[in-house]
Amino acid sequence: MAATNTQSNTTVEQEAVDLRPIKRNSSKQIVSYALEEDSDKDYGTHKIPAVYEGYDMAVYRRTLDMLSNELFATPPEATIDILSQTPINEQDLYVQGVSIKSVIQEEGFDDVFSGRYELTPSAPSWRDVMGRGYENTHFSGISYYEKAVREDTDGYVKWAGFKEIPWDLAVYGPPLQDGGYIITQELIDSGRDIQISATVGMKQGNSNEWTEITQEVDIHLRRTPNSPSWSAKKVGGLFSSANGPRYPMHNLTFRVNNSGMQVGDRWEIRSKTGSRNKQNFIYGDKSIFEVKVLEPNSDMQPWPNTDGADPLVVDPNGGTENTVTTTASNK
Repeated sequence: MAATNTQSNTTVEQEAVDLRPIKRNSSKQIVSYALEEDSDKDYGTHKIPAVYEGYDMAVYRRTLDMLSNELFATPPEATIDILSQTPINEQDLYVQGVSIKSVIQEEGFDDVFSGRYELTPSAPSWRDVMGRGYENTHFSGISYYEKAVREDTDGYVKWAGFKEIPWDLAVYGPPLQDGGYIITQELIDSGRDIQISATVGMKQGNSNEWTEITQEVDIHLRRTPNSPSWSAKKVGGLFSSANGPRYPMHNLTFRVNNSGMQVGDRWEIRSKTGSRNKQNFIYGDKSIFEVKVLEPNSDMQPWPNTDGADPLVVDPNGGTENTVTTTASNK
């Protein structure tokens, strides 16, 4: 049981002040009204009587539940059993149509051959052109050569025709040689094919002097020292810029069968434009070079297509438009 003691907390000083009486509405809520200007009264303070309640300890403990440091029920032990697992294959993950890591990992096989490569302002093809949107742009090969070509490309273009793209950033994968992917004995011994893919974003400028311009990109095999080079896949063509600048995205992909590989083969991506006009260039931020390891007899991985791709001259020894199985001298 509780003992209650109630007392007023109004002081003698407060009782001597002429306070305005408290007013309540019909709901017993205290309401306030403005004082009259000539009133000698002031707002008062409503004092609530202090209340002290004391409990008998024995009665309190007998009436209310007390805290305990003991569990009334022991929780069961939970066990986790893995019923099934489905690993994510990273080659099936794409960002804007491009595989984030085209690697097929199997038990006992360490893929050190797949790679992804990009083009940055550190590449030798970079153009020292100031201006917004030109921070990472690069010279392409040009279909003809003269003194003006050398001067307009800061000495970068030294011959007519296709020129390899010098990819300088290896996101992952083996290092390149002059921008080209090198076939090693270890790759041949693995028995795996590879898929070479590239996207090259370019610009074709608008000028009354240059209304029709050729732009081409190819996947190229350079086999040294004596075998001729070989264009495995080529896209592009003659375009008109009479209606304004164009921004083509050249996409191409090619399968290299393991049986056709030779140690030292260099696979590279090349480009060519028909004009030295500085409004014709490669966008580094829109370009990528990727090499994927493929399982024997497996399908190629998806890659965007470019309309108007030039047909490949079929290898007379059994190659097709998407594969190469013999030497480069067949073309």
